[in-house]
Order: sequence, then C-alpha cells, then structure tokens
Amino acid sequence: MRKGVKADSRLGFEELFFDGGFETPLTEEKSGALKDVLNAVRFAPSAVNKQPWRVVVCGDDTHYVASYVLR
Repeated sequence: MRKGVKADSRLGFEELFFDGGFETPLTEEKSGALKDVLNAVRFAPSAVNKQPWRVVVCGDDTHYVASYVLR
C-alpha cells in the first residue's frame, strides 16, 4: 500500500523551495541556516504524500504557500 501511494518518495529540495520567487529554485547549498528546517518541512507527512506546500525564501523572510493556491 505504501508503494501504491508513493509514501516513501519525496519531491526534491529544488522543487519545493525557491529563492526570492518561484522562478529561482533554492538549492540546499544556498539555503544556509535554513537547510535543516526546510528539510524537516520536506519530509513532513502530508495527505497521500502530495506535499501541497511550497516555500519562497526572501532574505530573512519565508513565505509558505499551499500548492493549490498556485494553480
């Protein structure tokens, strides 16, 4: 069942986190002190593992956006 719902797979860091806007993916190397926190978000459970969130880092601010808002 876990395989059927892809429970053990996660989106890549650059698919979930962005630098300044949705045009620029944020890499783990550029995430600095936020790396551990963002990875905790990345591995957090979600309904049927859809990971419906995205995070945009703008300087010292982080903006969390539900992906259904982006459609």
